[in-house]
Amino acid sequence: NWWKGSTAKIIEAPIGQSGARGVQRLVFGEGTAHHALLVGQTGSGKTNLMHVLITTLALSYSPDEIQLYLIDFKGGVGFKQYATGQLPQARVIAIESEREFGLSILQELEAEIKRRYSSFRENNVKELAAYRNQTGAAMPRLLLIVDEFQRFFQGQDDLAQQAKNILEYIVREGRAFGIHILLATQSLTGS
Repeated sequence: NWWKGSTAKIIEAPIGQSGARGVQRLVFGEGTAHHALLVGQTGSGKTNLMHVLITTLALSYSPDEIQLYLIDFKGGVGFKQYATGQLPQARVIAIESEREFGLSILQELEAEIKRRYSSFRENNVKELAAYRNQTGAAMPRLLLIVDEFQRFFQGQDDLAQQAKNILEYIVREGRAFGIHILLATQSLTGS
């Protein structure tokens, strides 16, 4: 069943057990569930949850269905295995990243929203599922995962303001175009 899933309408990833027999799923693109914030103390399992999410997405969806943008501000600890394993769904894997490189990834996603907006307007559609249905074109959903995202905001400088503005833009506009965000942090202090 690998790579059989479709992200035309939603991204759905089983992430664990729910109750005695159920499966807990993380869903992006349905109702108001377009983005996620993962907060927990050191050792609480944030990185493990992200590994489960990335692995289940990679098994469920082909690179034509989903592309991952992984930014690791924890010194490369979290996402290094995906860089060496050449995960085909990973469009960008930024390990041991500097804030400037992280900002360039945000800028790329901002530009992608604008490209998709033009394509949707040309085809007179308002959402990813309608675009894919009408054109038959493969347009994958994009998921940005940033571990320790608060690093964008260290120092009250121009880079922090640019990152804030772009993240707000992606949160507001990205959902209609199949672009989603998962931000992880140990603390919201300073964010």
